[in-house]
Amino acid sequence: MKPTLYAQISTSDKNQDPMTQLLPLSEGLESLNRAAKGNDRKGFKSRFRVVLERLRLGQVSRCQAARELNIGYATLKRLIDTVEDDGGQG
Repeated sequence: MKPTLYAQISTSDKNQDPMTQLLPLSEGLESLNRAAKGNDRKGFKSRFRVVLERLRLGQVSRCQAARELNIGYATLKRLIDTVEDDGGQG
């Protein structure tokens, strides 16, 4: 899913440049996109597979797994749900 940014500029007169208002928004969106790509970090997929197996074996809790992967609990839950929806193909 790719987010879309919609912005309504207050006015085009009075020397207001629309880019002055849009630039901070687009920079914030870029920052969010980078943060959302936690599964693209170097070595994340292999670390996730190991942690997922430990979760299945009951060797680690979800909270511990999230800390080990340096992601939030909700992110871990979404990743696990995605793997389960794909039939376990981690």
